[in-house]
Amino acid sequence: MERRAAEPVLPLHLFRLRTFSVTSVTGFIVGFAMFGAITYLPAFFQVVRGISPTVSGVYLLPLMAGLLAVSITSGQIISRTGRYRFFPIAGSAVMTLGLYLLSLMGPGTPTALDALYMLVLGMGIGGVMQVLVIIVQNGVPHGELGVATSGATFFRSIGGSFGTAIFGAIFANVLVGNLAKHLHGVSLPHGLSAANATPALLGHLPAAVHQGFVAGYAESIQTVFLVAVPVAALAFLATLLIPQVELKQWPGAAAAVPDADVAAAPEALPGDAQARPSRPSPEHEALDPEDAGRKDP
Repeated sequence: MERRAAEPVLPLHLFRLRTFSVTSVTGFIVGFAMFGAITYLPAFFQVVRGISPTVSGVYLLPLMAGLLAVSITSGQIISRTGRYRFFPIAGSAVMTLGLYLLSLMGPGTPTALDALYMLVLGMGIGGVMQVLVIIVQNGVPHGELGVATSGATFFRSIGGSFGTAIFGAIFANVLVGNLAKHLHGVSLPHGLSAANATPALLGHLPAAVHQGFVAGYAESIQTVFLVAVPVAALAFLATLLIPQVELKQWPGAAAAVPDADVAAAPEALPGDAQARPSRPSPEHEALDPEDAGRKDP
């Protein structure tokens, strides 16, 4: 359908461009590892640490801080130097390291160490996620800038959807065995399951059951982060194929010149009044045919 369409949603000839094809694959893998793994961070803090959903969102601030800091810094450096290939390579490597560090988080990990691990992951994501958009926009013709940008974002979103679904299946599969291992055959109270576990419900459990449930839940999330590590490593290998292309200078400065001329033109009009054609006098105006031969008294 896309080949025969006059205006395809995603032109297939874009995949012939190495920049677009490599960044699309990289974006898919990054979305797969990033969104699939980060989804379980709030659940980890709520169930394992026993904090509220609001506070668990606050705990993610180091991750966002690292992401914003590296995104802004990399954008400034790229605009000044024109070199962008280093950032996705280094960012994907740091992201892989950050996911591995998250797999070490457990019930007894200090909060400051959790923040450091998330900061590392955020710095890695900031170095690769936004730079991929710059690479795509720089590697396609100007007329296909919009469709290429939306295409790159689309593949990243699809990767996130796949990652969330697959990591969710992995988490649900290993959680049953981990709970059975840490609870030592003790059954959970009626109405309590991993799906509806909240800090309030877990607080009413006996100490032994509470500790076993938290340990099994934490180990299951650690497995999710650990599985995400080789996926992020694939993103690192894919970034090695990204070519370095000179940054394009879009004709923005040239378009501003006519606007300046137009803005300056009205200033010359008052001084050029003699050059204006004078308005014809009433004698020379077109008259009604019936009044053409009349004369004023």
